[in-house]
Amino acid sequence: MGEAHLAILHMKQHKRLGTYDFSNHTIIGTCPGAASMAYSKINRHLYVECVAANGADNANVNANANAAGILEFDVSRPQAPLFIQQHVTVGGTLRETPDQMYVTATDKGTNTMHFFAPQKQGQPSQVPYNIRVPGHPTPPIFYENALMYDYVACMALTESTNRYHINPNLPQLEDANPDDQRDAVVCDYYNNCSPAKTQDDVDHGMCLYRNADGIEARGPLLTATRQDISQIKAMAQPFGQACNRCASGNYESDDDAGDVFDNPEQTCICTPKCGSCAGEDYPNKYEDPLLQSTGIRCLDVKDALLGLT
Repeated sequence: MGEAHLAILHMKQHKRLGTYDFSNHTIIGTCPGAASMAYSKINRHLYVECVAANGADNANVNANANAAGILEFDVSRPQAPLFIQQHVTVGGTLRETPDQMYVTATDKGTNTMHFFAPQKQGQPSQVPYNIRVPGHPTPPIFYENALMYDYVACMALTESTNRYHINPNLPQLEDANPDDQRDAVVCDYYNNCSPAKTQDDVDHGMCLYRNADGIEARGPLLTATRQDISQIKAMAQPFGQACNRCASGNYESDDDAGDVFDNPEQTCICTPKCGSCAGEDYPNKYEDPLLQSTGIRCLDVKDALLGLT
């Protein structure tokens, strides 16, 4: 993984026969390495997921726009692979379907399950189906239904369950346009939305950390002392506009009245509710679009391809 070549192995002899460098066939800077792979017996082609330079694959392609697509090779002559095409608009982790009719690419970043339809040997595959799967899905587990000559694809969803991340400007699910591809949440950890910079960010559950910024921000949340109140009011760094709750020393927007510094450490956390997960009182699906994008999603593949889901 992460290298721009394929290793050619003799499975029975457990020997490495050589390598195939594919770097000269891809768009410069778009596929410096490989991640998941899948093989189709129909055309004897190998499908390879591109991996970005920093190790982030197409499942999180939004975090690194340099990752681009799926590579397709004719491996009918295993020691002499033939490059077929770079599918630059399709990404995701690869799996072959149980009926061996398709190769799927599940793209966590774009909430899409793509279906490659193999063509004749040596010809590029087509992508006739792109199924929307909200919730940033992981690769599917397939369950066959022998009686129906069908199968089901189940995917774990990695959507944040932060109740503050809901986008209030989107219509409720029952009123939404099914073609609306916008996310139902403001911040979902796939769009580099930390650290919090404004009060609006704080209201939507974004975090402000003590010693880091950008997408690498992790660790202890930023805290203030009473001596910092003047800096907070002046919106000075590192507080900016994201620490208003600590500005007066009193609760202003919290449910309970009192002193925000009234704790053993005598500190105030600027963003105490960031990352708060859903509790037992989580709203139902008609009130909360985020509920539709958490847990596990299963699709009857035949129905999905017919547009019945």
